[in-house]
Amino acid sequence: QLIEQRPHPDDPPAVKALAASCRVSRSDVAAPAKALVVGCDYTDLPGALHAGVSDAQQWARFFVRKCKMTREAVRFLSDDPAHFRQQQSPQSHVSTRDNILAGLQWLTEDVAVGQQLFFVFCGHGTQVVAEEFAGQKLCENCLVPADVLAGSTMDSRGPFQTVSDTDVHRILKKLPQGVKVTLIMDCCHSGQPFQRRGLDFLSQHVHRGHVDYGKLRSHPVLPRFLELPNAGSQRPPDTTEASSVVCSGVLLAACANEQFCVELPIDEQPRGVFTFVVISALVSLGIEAPIGSIFEEVKRLTRDLQGRWRLAQDPQLVVSAGFDLTSPFR
Repeated sequence: QLIEQRPHPDDPPAVKALAASCRVSRSDVAAPAKALVVGCDYTDLPGALHAGVSDAQQWARFFVRKCKMTREAVRFLSDDPAHFRQQQSPQSHVSTRDNILAGLQWLTEDVAVGQQLFFVFCGHGTQVVAEEFAGQKLCENCLVPADVLAGSTMDSRGPFQTVSDTDVHRILKKLPQGVKVTLIMDCCHSGQPFQRRGLDFLSQHVHRGHVDYGKLRSHPVLPRFLELPNAGSQRPPDTTEASSVVCSGVLLAACANEQFCVELPIDEQPRGVFTFVVISALVSLGIEAPIGSIFEEVKRLTRDLQGRWRLAQDPQLVVSAGFDLTSPFR
């Protein structure tokens, strides 16, 4: 299909010839970027956070103001009634499992070569036992939506509502070559969504000990993981010989799997450390800066905060095969 500026009948022949030569293939016009941004505070649940939603709001504003994306191109989901009750269809704007998966489908449908997609999650991550043998547990990493306990309790064996590494991988696999996807995970247990062979995407279970979320509720420093007890009743993921995305993908994650990332007071406001340092790096270097340079700045800023707080989080960078670290963030 062609975009064509048609000459006026009264134009001189030279103008008509110039107009005819200026037809542009629609595939040569960069498609607009899109972003799905999700924030969860889990206010009425164990493991309530203070800054999951406000961090996500910062990302939504960043995409609109700094990246010059339209508001229609940024879909925002949260569990804050002050946000979703103002929407035309409130229930479709809550950060539930179904709405997150529907948002990912929206993000990845009708895409074009050269288009850039963003998926940001600010909330809890968790690990779900997928294989257990001889005392060893292998887990699938999952994002925790607002309705994680829908139809269940923390004392039950589930099933719990989660968005698994496999869920994200299956959706990203549909994207064609030439599309760029940036995932930003301000949570623990962010996963490996780009490629897998067999069950190599599973990780060793991280024993956190007893976590008293009731006592943590009023603490200024909160970890972003949710321990789901007895979660081994989930159906184990299928093994695959090999499965890789063909799009160009990069994952910026808050911490290594065995660590935990936190939110804490920064400038007297509760903020996720990872969101704070990534946005700070982008503002400092600019959105046109290479991903590799931005990640180095994120690590430097994290080290600065580690000097002030006893943080146990080291930012992680995961890329798809052939990803170019010199490519710009936006």
